[in-house]
Amino acid sequence: MQGVKVSGMLVWSINRQGDGPFKAYQNLGEDLATGNPRTANSNLVSMSEAIVRTAIAHSSTVQILREREALRQKIRDEMSEVIKGWGVWLETVEITDVVINSQPVFVDM
Repeated sequence: MQGVKVSGMLVWSINRQGDGPFKAYQNLGEDLATGNPRTANSNLVSMSEAIVRTAIAHSSTVQILREREALRQKIRDEMSEVIKGWGVWLETVEITDVVINSQPVFVDM
């Protein structure tokens, strides 16, 4: 939905059970061993942005503003399904801010 900006954050960690660390290294890159895993962060951010864009596009403005918890849970569920075999654990997904940048968006309300 154009004219709506959603900000948020996600917190993830390596799934330390079973072959989680190996899968994480295999799927998210060698820089996991560093203090700043840019490849892993970039991959997870790109994936989450795509899921958020899809969720927002299929929601009304009222839903985005009033039903943040349901939207957050939908995003979390979809992200968890995607990263299931990546060797990471999704700690949290938060929607921190919703900004309406365009007057025509208010028509939906």
